[in-house]
Amino acid sequence: MVDVIVEPLARHPKLVSELAQLLNKEWGHLEPWSDIERLENVLRSRCRCAAPMTLVALEGEHLVGSASIKLRELPHHHDKEYWVGDVIVAKSHRGKGIGQLLVQAIVRHARESGIASLYLYTPEHELYYKKLGWITVGRDPANGEDNAIMKYESLP
Repeated sequence: MVDVIVEPLARHPKLVSELAQLLNKEWGHLEPWSDIERLENVLRSRCRCAAPMTLVALEGEHLVGSASIKLRELPHHHDKEYWVGDVIVAKSHRGKGIGQLLVQAIVRHARESGIASLYLYTPEHELYYKKLGWITVGRDPANGEDNAIMKYESLP
C-alpha cells in the first residue's frame, strides 16, 4: 500500500472543495451529490471530530479518498442512526488498499465515539464490505438503485 494517512476533514478544511469535486465526479448523476455548492456546505458541517463527520485519506498533502459517518442517511430507516457514506478513493489510487484503510478507520472512530451500530448502503460493493466484516440486513431502492443495507456488528 502507498504511504497514506487518514485524518478528520476538520484538520484539513481547505480540502472541502476538492472533496466535493471528487464526490460529484463519481456520483454527480445522483441527487445527493449533484449540487457542488450544497455538497460543500454539507462537507463543511462535517468538519468536526464527532458524528456527523468525515475522514480524509492523504498521500502527503494530496487528497486520495474519504469516508463519512452520517446521521439518519435513509430517513425511512428510523431505527438506524449512524451510517457510513461517501466512501471514495480517487481513481488513480484504487486497488492499493486505501478503501479498506478508510473503512477500518471510520469503524475505529465510531467505536471510540461509543457508536453501537453502524450501517451503510451500497448498490455494487456488497461482497467487498462482507470481506471487511459487514453483514447484509436488508435491501433498499435509495437513489433509484437496488442497494444492500449492511451493518457492522462488532461495535461495543
